[in-house]
Amino acid sequence: MKKINIAIIGLLFASISSSANVLPNDFYIKRCVKIVNINEFPNIVVIGYYPVNRTGSFVKKYVVNQDSCLTKGNKFNRFYLLWTTKSYFDSTGIFDPQYEKVIQDFGGEKTTPDSPIHLLSNEIELNGKDTLKLVSEELSYKLYMSSADISLYLSRKISHFIDNTEKTMTFPQPGTVERPQSKENH
Repeated sequence: MKKINIAIIGLLFASISSSANVLPNDFYIKRCVKIVNINEFPNIVVIGYYPVNRTGSFVKKYVVNQDSCLTKGNKFNRFYLLWTTKSYFDSTGIFDPQYEKVIQDFGGEKTTPDSPIHLLSNEIELNGKDTLKLVSEELSYKLYMSSADISLYLSRKISHFIDNTEKTMTFPQPGTVERPQSKENH
């Protein structure tokens, strides 16, 4: 009986230790992704949206605040950024079913110009994954007007490394002739 109990405990331990999400030399880093110029667009509201389960029948939505790290719950959740006018948001609130309709009808890939809610991005990765040298990242996105629509671009990326150095990269707004710039601090 004692041998059976020890065998069961050994099997449980083996199954628990083998079910880790992270492989050796493959880990997730701390990443803060934020939009840094929302206040420059006072007539819009940016909404973070992510399905909590596989079917998408339960979702979480929140108003994105300037300079606050975005969140999507579990690292496997799909994440969308939506925007709407402040007047539409003030009249319907965050629980408007139209948000879900945008994701369901268009799969998060596009929206129509006459829709009151627009897709800003479905490509922002909130979980960092890199080599053993990288400790954390800060990614700053900016909103901008692009041919009668609001768009988003990565404006700055700060990488912090295990040896206490940091690398800052700045990126120009799309459509400008500036080149990305890099600066390392030791």
